Amino acid sequence: MRILHMVPTFELGGVERYVIELAKEQVAHGHQVSLVTAGGKMEAQLPREVEVIHLPVQRKNLFTGLYCVYRLAQKHRQWDIVHAHSRVPAWIIWWTSALTGIPWIYTAHSTYSLNAGLTPLKHARGVICVSDAVRQHLADYLPENTVTMTNGMRKPSCSWEGRGFPGNPRFLFVGRLSRPKGLDTALRALGELKDRPWTLDVVGDGPQRGEWETLTAELGLQERVTFHGFRDDTEAWMARSGCLLFTSHQEGMPLTVNEALGVGIPILASDIEQLRPLASGPLVPSGDVEAWRGAIEKVLDCGTASPLSAEGLTTFGETAERIEAFYRDVLGKTGETTTPRPVLHLQKLIGRGGTRECWQHPLDDNLCVKVNLEHRKNNSLLYEIRVYERIKNLLPGLIAAVRPELAETDKGPGLVSELVRDDDGTISPSLRDCFARGDDMKEILNPLNRIIKRLIVRDIFFFDLNKGNFAVQTVHGKKTVVMTDIKSLNRAGFKGFLHLERIFAPLARNIMFRRIRRLYTDLGLDFPFDELCRKKRFHTVFVTN
Repeated sequence: MRILHMVPTFELGGVERYVIELAKEQVAHGHQVSLVTAGGKMEAQLPREVEVIHLPVQRKNLFTGLYCVYRLAQKHRQWDIVHAHSRVPAWIIWWTSALTGIPWIYTAHSTYSLNAGLTPLKHARGVICVSDAVRQHLADYLPENTVTMTNGMRKPSCSWEGRGFPGNPRFLFVGRLSRPKGLDTALRALGELKDRPWTLDVVGDGPQRGEWETLTAELGLQERVTFHGFRDDTEAWMARSGCLLFTSHQEGMPLTVNEALGVGIPILASDIEQLRPLASGPLVPSGDVEAWRGAIEKVLDCGTASPLSAEGLTTFGETAERIEAFYRDVLGKTGETTTPRPVLHLQKLIGRGGTRECWQHPLDDNLCVKVNLEHRKNNSLLYEIRVYERIKNLLPGLIAAVRPELAETDKGPGLVSELVRDDDGTISPSLRDCFARGDDMKEILNPLNRIIKRLIVRDIFFFDLNKGNFAVQTVHGKKTVVMTDIKSLNRAGFKGFLHLERIFAPLARNIMFRRIRRLYTDLGLDFPFDELCRKKRFHTVFVTN
């Protein structure tokens, strides 16, 4: 598979370490892996096979976001699936997917604030939560296809040297220096224990570093607390230290704890929901300075740390295999499957358009197979499958049925679709053919009105509504109109500015209404829905289909 990960920045943090370990496993399994990020020190730890693309995907800015969407849309054929790991990238890939149809999933690494910033998650093809606590917290924002996969333990590069307290009074903090990590709680607790022998090494960087260095000086701890900044050898620091302080207020499934359990260092940890399944005794209340002072004092006295165990945790290799299976499940549901299928040998050509050919299915006379003229554009076939699944219940009996998977043919991948036939068994002609041979268009006015009205009322935005997109079927002497080409949902067929018509509904309606009127004009028919179009023009702001 060709996999793209999206992370805002690549500085020291659990999400970055998660992506590094996942990328290592995916490269080892033979996948092609890319990363979009604004950059950071931890890029050096990525496998050299990973392509890194620098874009400002960390900025919460509409115009910057649209720029990233435009850049990714240009490259989207390079990837089979996109895996986003933070909320701003989720917005960007949601918009990109709306333009291109590329499948994307999301990993929820933490218990985020519950607000509109989580809106894209419901539009993902799937969401992975790193703990049941995260899944329960975000339940109202998650799609149906949501699973829980705890972070795995990687094989450590070294083991704890076994020198703990009181003989080796060295505390260690590893992590991003941001408020949810709670380092200030430990600093204030240690500030009340200046009469005891200890030191604290802080490994990491982040937005609160300056503030917490100032706090350290105010508490008179500058001789005991050392801020080392970013380091790529955190396991070696764990091996040499006496106890790890894990002071977080909130986490998804903390990688730092997993890493420490692998190394074997004693841990003094916050009482957060994600760690309780690993604990056989009480943890330390997060943010409670007095509780932390008491817990640290016990460590200083006799080395007693939090009763955490790695029992039940999976390896990162096992986690990566489960994620790969999730990718395949998502791609299988969108028609992209790696299961070998028999090759169909196409012999009878039914029709040819500007971008594809339509062939009689060699095994079923009631089916046809659509094959793109340019095989590199097979994503449009997958897109048509997704369109059908989304709108089949909105247009019952008005669109030709589509099979959920592509077929392998001797002409390339093909889309298997219902072949519309008249009641005498002949293939129903297209609306273009009926018009060309001089059929009375008034006979198809009512069935055409029925399908066009349904499109307008249901806010289903098809931008390519020409005479070749419809078949005229005759059953018991009555004519009906069936839509046979549905790949133009939200696709205008021209390069508008950033394709904003695929996001903003008033613009989409304006384009679609003009093209519907042109269809009626070309057929010599009066357009009966002017008033309905006026009422609907600003009915909703965003495109949802």
